[in-house]
Amino acid sequence: MSPLSPLDLNRLALRIEGLVRTSTHGWSPGDEWDMRRLLPDPRDQAGRLRLPHPDRLRTAAREVGGGEGSTVTVSLPDYHRWVRWCMDLEHHKTRNHPSHPHRVMRDMARGRFPL
Repeated sequence: MSPLSPLDLNRLALRIEGLVRTSTHGWSPGDEWDMRRLLPDPRDQAGRLRLPHPDRLRTAAREVGGGEGSTVTVSLPDYHRWVRWCMDLEHHKTRNHPSHPHRVMRDMARGRFPL
């Protein structure tokens, strides 16, 4: 029996899809680089240093408890690492929102004043 439930994997897939749809226009360059560096890339087959593709997680969720015939496996340390990365990217997303005080102060320092 796997300690991960299909619901855990589906929730993670949903979080990653939300991050993929996030626009990074106007973000600080470092935060934008972090976002692009960790988001899933279909060309990267190994995927050890990126978040997994949501389809891979959904396939793993369908196969949880499948036993010997499972083609996709997700280990608990991988799952915890991916959740931590999602939390970091969601923090970047919040911090770079136009109404966040950090973003307002950074914009004012660069001469862009809020309306």
